Amino acid sequence: VKGTCWVSIDGNDEPFCFASGDVGLLTAKRSFVLASDPSVVPVDAMALFSGAGRSTVTLGNGDDFAQIGGHVLLDPASGSLLSGVLPPWIHVPA
Repeated sequence: VKGTCWVSIDGNDEPFCFASGDVGLLTAKRSFVLASDPSVVPVDAMALFSGAGRSTVTLGNGDDFAQIGGHVLLDPASGSLLSGVLPPWIHVPA
């Protein structure tokens, strides 16, 4: 939505910069880190988002970066037809 961040994905050698308007699809179960700098120590997202109805988190002052995220669960029986032909990560630059 605004700003930039670094994305590190388990299995990729190098982090890359994600900018305003970029869209990313993680199509395989992999851990990942979003950070202002690749050297920042990660914080577990499950701990940040835990709590009834908690869907928004602000770290720092929140002025530098904003992101919208979500997930889609595929049908266990037929979802592999789609997930089997997609690469593990798709990055669509703005």
